[in-house]
Amino acid sequence: MLPVNQTDDDTNPVSFRRTAFQWRHIGAILLLLACALGLGLSLPNRPMPPFVTVLPPDHSIPPPPLRMPDRWIPMHWGWLWKLRYAVLGKPASANLGTTLFRFHELQTPQLQQLFAGRAPFLFTNGVRAWMIADAEVKSLTPGLQLHATESRRSRISLGFGVLATMSTGGGPPFQGVPMAAGNTLTCAVIKRGDGIELNARFVCTEIVTNAPARIPNGAETVRLHTNLMLVARMEIPRGQSVFLYDTNRVPDPNGGVGILILQKFQ
Repeated sequence: MLPVNQTDDDTNPVSFRRTAFQWRHIGAILLLLACALGLGLSLPNRPMPPFVTVLPPDHSIPPPPLRMPDRWIPMHWGWLWKLRYAVLGKPASANLGTTLFRFHELQTPQLQQLFAGRAPFLFTNGVRAWMIADAEVKSLTPGLQLHATESRRSRISLGFGVLATMSTGGGPPFQGVPMAAGNTLTCAVIKRGDGIELNARFVCTEIVTNAPARIPNGAETVRLHTNLMLVARMEIPRGQSVFLYDTNRVPDPNGGVGILILQKFQ
């Protein structure tokens, strides 16, 4: 019987080719990371002009794409994510603060006066929009609260490339069925230059009864009324905030719903 030649894995040509392929694969990924880092450091944060677009109420906000190189890295490659964080740092996040104001009686001249007579940045389809410097928000908020019948404040923190939904409220149960009244915010944030692009959908509903001062009983007729259904795409420079005012769905002829949006990212 002829002897059988045995070889170690280190000298096996097939094993050597597999190892060489793996190292070339890893080297290519590291090279792409280095190129992405160099490109990110070389691109300046250019000033971004403000921009607001009102979208159809039934518009669905799509999930934003992940930033490079995150979109290239498989989720189960933990070692490469650790390398990405070590080289490029933790992903940035955005903090959004929203205050919703409900107005039953607010004439246009009164609204203009709150903004020192400035015309809105946008006025279309019953929606007005103002861009406000962050330094002016502190002096503007008391005037809005003075005219508003109620205000609701919320805050959300999310990463760039994330689609998030936040709901507040709920209302009392009626005939054993919970009343889904309150505010809902669906939003996605994308980094643009020195600011952000915010795609947001705002929905505000309230319970309407013949006796609004108390919880309705089972013999009363109740319904849910939508005071606000607004979808907008906004490009907000750093140091700026947005105020949106919608008069489309409120039952009061001189009423409306306002949303003050503050943004800060790091």
